[in-house]
Amino acid sequence: MNQPPAYLDMVPVEIWAACWVYCTARQLRRISLVCHLFRSISLPFLLQHQTFDIAVLVAGLDRDNWIDCVRHLHRTAVRLDGLSASPFIPLVRSWAVTFGSAISMSLQYPGIKHIGFVDAMHERVCRTFCTTLNLYRNLEALHITGWKIDTAMWETLLALPKLEDLRLFRGCEIVTRDVGNGTTAEVPSRILSPTMLRSINLDNCSLLLHGFSGRRLDNLAHLTIGFVRDFGLFFRFVEQCPQLESLAIMSLNRHSVPHPLRPTSLPFLHSLTGPAILVCLLAPNRPISRAGIVVRGRLTRDELMSACVALSHSSVPIHTLALPVMPRSSPIIGFLSDIMSLLPQTKELSLGIEGVAREGCCLVRPLHQGKPEVDMQLPKLCDTEAFDALPAEELSDDETDDHHPILLLSEEFSYSTDNKSRWTYSLELVLEWIVGGSISLPSDLEILRLDARGLECELELPKQHQALALLGARWPHLREVQFGFRACTWRRADRLWKSDGKSPVRIVPDTHGATPTSVTSQWPGTEGI
Repeated sequence: MNQPPAYLDMVPVEIWAACWVYCTARQLRRISLVCHLFRSISLPFLLQHQTFDIAVLVAGLDRDNWIDCVRHLHRTAVRLDGLSASPFIPLVRSWAVTFGSAISMSLQYPGIKHIGFVDAMHERVCRTFCTTLNLYRNLEALHITGWKIDTAMWETLLALPKLEDLRLFRGCEIVTRDVGNGTTAEVPSRILSPTMLRSINLDNCSLLLHGFSGRRLDNLAHLTIGFVRDFGLFFRFVEQCPQLESLAIMSLNRHSVPHPLRPTSLPFLHSLTGPAILVCLLAPNRPISRAGIVVRGRLTRDELMSACVALSHSSVPIHTLALPVMPRSSPIIGFLSDIMSLLPQTKELSLGIEGVAREGCCLVRPLHQGKPEVDMQLPKLCDTEAFDALPAEELSDDETDDHHPILLLSEEFSYSTDNKSRWTYSLELVLEWIVGGSISLPSDLEILRLDARGLECELELPKQHQALALLGARWPHLREVQFGFRACTWRRADRLWKSDGKSPVRIVPDTHGATPTSVTSQWPGTEGI
């Protein structure tokens, strides 16, 4: 075998340092394939964070790509087997995994004879992950979505001596049994070591209270709970966490009587997310700089405004704010302007946008007419050959640098008002209000997320470009914008905006002499609102 070239002598040290700092994990992997030295240097970085997402993979499955899905799952299973048996397993510091649905693919795709391979590979990935998890002795963070946490799984978690960040996201079924009028978890009463945990994310508060009742968690800094049934019990638990820095509660029992906290409790709390009543109780006189208001059910204007007033009484300015969909009972423009006047130093703003199903949005797959043809393809899988023919997208990034300049022409963007009542608003209308100046946002705004809630087609690409130009001209510090969905997020570096799956665009002045100010003054749709 030929000796590899002496890359260390050929390339200055500064180049290696730049690769380490600026390359993505995928780019580092490509470099490591051709340079043995760099492979030894970058291997700890490449192996430090491990992840797989079966739910996303299966969600995009259809008759055209199901074999690719099988092969992807097979590679994941082989990777898990190989990693667990390798000397590199101590390098792994975190796992983030999302499991798929338990519904058999055979029931969803009867026209594919061998679709059962998807179920088989899914099961293999799940089994391998669960049976080898206890081998990751240096694991510090574990994030799981969509898996049953039974007694055996909890025992595995107890065997991880360095675990300090545990997050069980939506769909994680925690096995419990009913005892009398209450619920007792079947898992061990000692969830994890209180001296190690720094972050906990659970769907339900009952397991947390059962596992740590009466015990101080001096190192717990981040706590996220899906549902809290009893305000009093939960607040008494929170007082056992003197170092808590961030707290997020997604839903509360509205009939539970609030239990006041001592004014000196939670002195380091700087991030708070929850229903309006929770924000009202915890925000005043605490150093809250990041806040989010969530809604489960109906929210009145007075409730939302009370929460924002409470945030304005934080002991430090609010820099990050996430607002839900605005109540319909009052004009949106004036209401939002009032909120922004209370929190003028906001730099990161997320607005909930009520999605509207549009004509032409295909939200349901068309039904097949007649009897569909049966797909008879048979995948051929071999563990030793799993990585011999990787798809191009798994080997390299799209590094094309195709910059499309856009002109600041207001004619590129117009709002369609057909069949819309005065106060039913969509993404386009809110954009018009913002760029037209009807809603006054803080001058130092850096991040703006317009988060669609419901059924909404993606904003047309030319309209995204025009909105970026106008928003960037009005708010010079703006560096990130989300149009409706998280996948439609643009980030700016200098005058270049980039979004995954889209060509980058560069903002340039209008060749006809139009200025950003004159363009925004011509923006239609804001008169009389």
